[in-house]
Amino acid sequence: MGAVYAFNLDGGGSVAMSYKNRTIVGAKRSLTNILCVYLKPDPTSTTELRPPRGLDWRDGHQPRPLLHFAAGDLKVSAKLPREWSGRQCVTVSADKPLPEGWRVSVRLDDEPVAVALRLPADLEIDLSNLNGPKHQIWIEVLDDEGKAVGRIERIFKPGTTGKQAW
Repeated sequence: MGAVYAFNLDGGGSVAMSYKNRTIVGAKRSLTNILCVYLKPDPTSTTELRPPRGLDWRDGHQPRPLLHFAAGDLKVSAKLPREWSGRQCVTVSADKPLPEGWRVSVRLDDEPVAVALRLPADLEIDLSNLNGPKHQIWIEVLDDEGKAVGRIERIFKPGTTGKQAW
């Protein structure tokens, strides 16, 4: 039918579908919400379309886990790797620039592996030599004296993807 994106919003008795004033699937209960799709007479080319933010239609796509934390008056976001193996990037951003002398540090199992002096930054980490079933990653914002003003940590399993990693 020419659809480019599809969403499964609900199922079961809460589903109804109408097409050209004809009920194709009737709901088993009263519905309070409706989603309407209208076709343009001349649909745009699919080459001009991009996926909605945060979505990707490729087979097997795993969204990168996104973590948020505060560091002083900064709101910091960290995108973790999709896959916990090989060389990967942690992408760190904030709602405003880092103050002078501050830095972002990434540690694996309490060992420093990457540092950024400005944000946004892609911090490369090497997960290929990790041994053992579980490891810990810390993402910290350090002030000009080296004290942590904000941090987040996660335990992950090497070789896993997405939610299976935790």
